[in-house]
Amino acid sequence: MLVLVRRGSEFAGIIGTESSVNIEGVPVCVGDVVRVGKGSNNNECVGIVGIFTNKISVMGLGSTPISKLNVIEIVQSYKNLEVGSIIHQGYYEVREFLM
Repeated sequence: MLVLVRRGSEFAGIIGTESSVNIEGVPVCVGDVVRVGKGSNNNECVGIVGIFTNKISVMGLGSTPISKLNVIEIVQSYKNLEVGSIIHQGYYEVREFLM
């Protein structure tokens, strides 16, 4: 099992955890990089899906649940991630979940 970690220590979710949003029948998951269309509180942006402020959302828009965002495209799938992957200009990395 892989986890998304912010800046080396902050847990941001289990990679592949499905959100409530689908794009053309494909669930948007933790670890996906998505494009979010312009909304009432944001401009169009690209961000990683993770757990922010106790809900699945998109980096930079963490106070808004992903279900309330205009997610228009999965830019990069979580399925391409592996242990050691560095994402979003080094802000996030993928680690193995150790119990």
